[in-house]
Amino acid sequence: MKKFVYFIIALTFFACGESSEKDPIAFAAEQKRATMKATIDSLEKVMNGNQGLLDKALANKLVKSYQDYYNMNSSDTTSAEFLFKGANIATAVGKHHQAIKMLEAYYDNFQTAPKRPDALYLIGFIYENGLKDIPNAKKMYNRTIEVYPESFWAEQAKSALALIDLQGDDLIKFLEGQNKAPQ
Repeated sequence: MKKFVYFIIALTFFACGESSEKDPIAFAAEQKRATMKATIDSLEKVMNGNQGLLDKALANKLVKSYQDYYNMNSSDTTSAEFLFKGANIATAVGKHHQAIKMLEAYYDNFQTAPKRPDALYLIGFIYENGLKDIPNAKKMYNRTIEVYPESFWAEQAKSALALIDLQGDDLIKFLEGQNKAPQ
């Protein structure tokens, strides 16, 4: 009987030992996530306190922090928010390819995210205005119209497509015609 009791006690310690090994890992992951979030909160606070001045070094650090958070926590909704914010800041500092990748990750990995139409349109906008890649801009604008035909962003995409090939005098004539058109 003593052997049986010792066996149960040993089995209990062994089982507890295994679960306690998992808990520290989960705890460490949660601590890392909390630390990353605190860093982002701190950087955002400094960035928002700059009163309209864009500190590129700070902006780049914040974009990297957003991306790192997403890389470590790719399925949580905070990651979606960080990707979208990071893409906007990356665009502002001229990191257009990085912004597109972040918006694509947002669009592709967060199927129920509220700003999916925005992301699709913004990819086209960055191709057009940031990278001067008109074929890809047209492709993304058309995709926005196709996937979200009733959205605000579909209307914006239609307007962008109407203007995208106009240059110089043609653009001026178009805009003058818009100003004269009855509303």
